[in-house]
Amino acid sequence: MKSTGLWQSSAGWFQLPPEIQQVILEAAELDDVCSFATTCRDAYAVSVPILYSEVFISSFESMKLFLQNVPVQYGTYVHRLTVRVLNCPAIFTPQLSQGYTALLQRCAGVNTLKMFLNGSLLDKSVIPAFAKLSHLRNLCISNFGDPIYSPLSEKLVVSIAATVPNLTKLTVGRIARSCSHIPVLVDRSPFVPVRSLEDNEIPPHPYLYTHLSLPSLLRLPNLRSLRLFDSNLDDPLWSSVQCTSRIERLDLGACCYQSPTSNGANVSCILANFIKSGCASSLKELTVNTAINLNQSEDLSLKFPSIQSNSIPFPNLQKLHISPLVQIEDVGNILSTFAMLPVLKQIIVSCHEDDLDDMLDVLQTFFALRFTHSAQENKIRLCYPSLEIVTLRTTSDDLEEIISTCDISLAKGGPEKTLVSSLTSQTVGSLVHLKKLWLGNVKKSHRREGWVDASLSVIHSTD
Repeated sequence: MKSTGLWQSSAGWFQLPPEIQQVILEAAELDDVCSFATTCRDAYAVSVPILYSEVFISSFESMKLFLQNVPVQYGTYVHRLTVRVLNCPAIFTPQLSQGYTALLQRCAGVNTLKMFLNGSLLDKSVIPAFAKLSHLRNLCISNFGDPIYSPLSEKLVVSIAATVPNLTKLTVGRIARSCSHIPVLVDRSPFVPVRSLEDNEIPPHPYLYTHLSLPSLLRLPNLRSLRLFDSNLDDPLWSSVQCTSRIERLDLGACCYQSPTSNGANVSCILANFIKSGCASSLKELTVNTAINLNQSEDLSLKFPSIQSNSIPFPNLQKLHISPLVQIEDVGNILSTFAMLPVLKQIIVSCHEDDLDDMLDVLQTFFALRFTHSAQENKIRLCYPSLEIVTLRTTSDDLEEIISTCDISLAKGGPEKTLVSSLTSQTVGSLVHLKKLWLGNVKKSHRREGWVDASLSVIHSTD
């Protein structure tokens, strides 16, 4: 923060209304706020809401120190809370649950909560504390322990999510299924992590009763965003649960304990139930992590006869993300599955750096076939009629880092500029060809009114 006359004159600063002081401090860097808070008591008092707006607790010891030393009233300033307790011995499970309960009671105004756990280190006593978190909108619960030896209870997670009164965004990862819901998984191939004993201690929920399985998450009325990753989704209830949530963002991940075929069948079943129940109309953003087939699956057509090959399954979907977990040979089928969506504006395709050339070949092949002939309607059907941006990303092997990104703008109103980081000149040339291929196909067939051939200029990043 640059020194100004206002900061040099403490009298001038403290003559400002508290609301103006807060706005200034919120715009400053956290290190600058910390330095300012050490100048005097009044400066510290006005800085407290900023200093405690986001809290990160990295261990059980850190949790105890926070509860012992931070004044109780400061908890009202905590809006974003991250708790990462991974190495707590199992003998301290009751104390850890008590610590979570006290922490959540202290931080009752939190709106974003991320819990990274070592599987079995929480018990049912923590559930009632979530009922008082009326401001909580975004909840993330993930198991960082070994799901086989330290399973995170499916019933516990679903009960917690259903207990939060106004939850709109939920992220759940590496959950162990309950043997009471999926008994066929116990001690059978593919040996998916299953929670067997302690799950029976989770009490019935006032709204979901004993139906505390992952499919019941679709019954949470306020939920708008759902992400499930590294969890087994093989459950017949996905095809019959009544979806009352108006999900707008959906991310269904693959399970490493199952084959790609099984993962694809499970995700396809969930999406088919979205269509059957009418919830597909609310979906605006979808992330695909495995091969899916909504058009040609005999199993799905038997379960849901209303799904026709020429229907529009997700009429309001605006963004489609294909993750690096999808095999290259399945990308074309996914693009074909969603080809007729009327308002889809952006496709994000992510891949590993080594797969970039193969991914470009797939995209070029699909773009070349952008116009398909419908024998039933005897006319040309335009794939992705509203598509404006194709984003191509390369990621690291652990999927944690985006190495390069490129936005290919197809929207009318060009020229457009695309930022490319760490891509070779050959790859850039392929991207330019990709756009020309798309626009060239538009010229050869029925053009949309107002379509403008925007030029693609590439800016190399030096960072």
